Amino acid sequence: MILRIVKSTEQQAIIEQALTACFQKKLFSATDFVDMVKYIERQRQVYITKSDKQCNVPIKPLDVQNESIYYISTPQRDIDEYLTVLEADK
Repeated sequence: MILRIVKSTEQQAIIEQALTACFQKKLFSATDFVDMVKYIERQRQVYITKSDKQCNVPIKPLDVQNESIYYISTPQRDIDEYLTVLEADK
């Protein structure tokens, strides 16, 4: 089982991370190792979605009176602002 999962996993870093996690959690069976590899792979998946600007389908509101709401864009802050706030608590 271990050999099969090692050969089927594309990234060596996932195998190493799973092995380290298994040692830390004292999981020493092959099924636990396979489960850990699959768990880490699921955690690393990147979901690519299209932004509204890339979609060519216009949004049709159900309520025509509030159509202006769909054209409002919210400000986007840099992630560093949030990190500064979170690090201040430490």
